[in-house]
Amino acid sequence: MRKLIILFLLFSFSGIYSQQIVQTYTDRCTGATKVFTVQLGGSTVITFYDRSKVFTSAEFQNGALTNVVRTNLSILEELKSMFY
Repeated sequence: MRKLIILFLLFSFSGIYSQQIVQTYTDRCTGATKVFTVQLGGSTVITFYDRSKVFTSAEFQNGALTNVVRTNLSILEELKSMFY
């Protein structure tokens, strides 16, 4: 019985640790550093002004998030130059 309890405890705690992708950025308006994480195999929603998109952990790794952010920033810079 004791061995059975020990085996149960070992297997019940085996799934606690997981790998994550950590993304850090600096908010251009406030200057604050922001950090968010995504579980490997998971996903998250990123909202950039009026646009939202679900990104998977694979898209974080292959650079798709970086490309979307750069595209949105260039659009905002163009709009800003039109009004200022």
